[in-house]
Amino acid sequence: MNVRAPYFLVRQFASTLGERGIRVNAIAPGIVETDMSNFARTDAGRSSALCMQALKRVAQPDDIVGAAVFLASDDARWVTGDARYG
Repeated sequence: MNVRAPYFLVRQFASTLGERGIRVNAIAPGIVETDMSNFARTDAGRSSALCMQALKRVAQPDDIVGAAVFLASDDARWVTGDARYG
């Protein structure tokens, strides 16, 4: 999948659903340390993961939650068609 595909999907869905008052946004944080990212716990996997990360660290779930809470809140009532990349 193209790395920009989520952005284009979000824009299309936001455009289509906006007239119904439905906001569409996405968070694409990269690699987050969870049970699904076990590969990043090996030396080879961690090295590969860090090569893809701008901050040269694997994200923690707490790094993502603020953006999710904001996008779900009334403070973001005018935000739609946005994709946040990590």
